Amino acid sequence: MATTKVRYANSGGSNVRSSAAGSVVTTVNQGNLMYDIPGEKTVTKALNGTTYTWVRVYYYKINSDNSTTEGNGWVAMSTTTEVSTTVPSKSAIISAATALEQNQMLTNARYIYNYLIGKKWSKNAICGMLGNMEMESTINPGRWQNGKVNTANGYGLTQWTPSTKYTNWLGSGKTSGDIDNQLERILYEVSHESEQWVSGNYSPSMSFADFTKSTSSTTALAECFLKCYEQPADQSSTVINKRKANASKWSTLIGFLVS
Repeated sequence: MATTKVRYANSGGSNVRSSAAGSVVTTVNQGNLMYDIPGEKTVTKALNGTTYTWVRVYYYKINSDNSTTEGNGWVAMSTTTEVSTTVPSKSAIISAATALEQNQMLTNARYIYNYLIGKKWSKNAICGMLGNMEMESTINPGRWQNGKVNTANGYGLTQWTPSTKYTNWLGSGKTSGDIDNQLERILYEVSHESEQWVSGNYSPSMSFADFTKSTSSTTALAECFLKCYEQPADQSSTVINKRKANASKWSTLIGFLVS
């Protein structure tokens, strides 16, 4: 059973402090994710005349420039919401035109994880892909490239470009923003590799089918997915390292929530 609790900051954010009721180190914004540091006990202590229960967490703060700062400190539990270990149902999926907050991304990421585990993908492959999806779409099946609806733009979880690469395959009468339809497209690409995957772009060469079963590190598979599937124009170390960090984050958080 999962024992380490995952949380996100409530409306108004959550102040991270140097100690229980100590000085403020930083503020994590609404929806930003964190998890209780294993082995640390909660502390009850007053601040400005009010008694709070404090917990030491590791946090992922999204900054105004969309960079992420990670660190640890103490937060009042009342300023956070604990994430349920129950796998989100499809009705909980967020498919929107705008970028998602971290807790919303986690909902979609967990659904994708559960769906693909059922298709015999490895955990590391799924999280490597999620690290890329976060940067491409904020793990949002309804997201358009640059927020602009244009068939020439990228669309969906992996930002199929042009969007018609996906929508023409989907056909009429089906909802393009439906997460199951997009996951089915990815499964189709696994068995029709030439549609999207270029195995020679990564060393050692790996087919898409082999990627889905790989037990290589999450970070290595994040880079593999970037180079063989996403193939962005910018493949600088900065971009690669960001996607690797994203992948590690999802591996950690989902790992804590899996029973």
